[in-house]
Amino acid sequence: MTHLFSRTVMYTLVFIIGVIVNSGCATAQKNYKMSDAEIKMIVISRGSYQYLVRIGETTYFPKNLSEEFKQDGLKVHLTYKVLELKEKVYKPSPTDVPEVDYEVNVIEIKEMKLK
Repeated sequence: MTHLFSRTVMYTLVFIIGVIVNSGCATAQKNYKMSDAEIKMIVISRGSYQYLVRIGETTYFPKNLSEEFKQDGLKVHLTYKVLELKEKVYKPSPTDVPEVDYEVNVIEIKEMKLK
């Protein structure tokens, strides 16, 4: 009887752990969105650039944009999530020292491919 009880408890625990892990994965996936976007390059001073991602009418600062996608006007499809961070977007100034222009939300890119 003890053997049957311990086996039942073990199966119950494995089931509960599986449900918890599965629900955690589903929650993590819900934070990600998929969308078409365009890469925008901003010149901030001689030889210095910032790359932004424009999704619809909203512009974001990509936390992890790969070098291969750093091309102005590039059309892409991406999976991303918006982080609770802001990043400053700079503009050139007459003294060649970039000035803060505005702030945008930061995104983390999970996957990106050419459109």
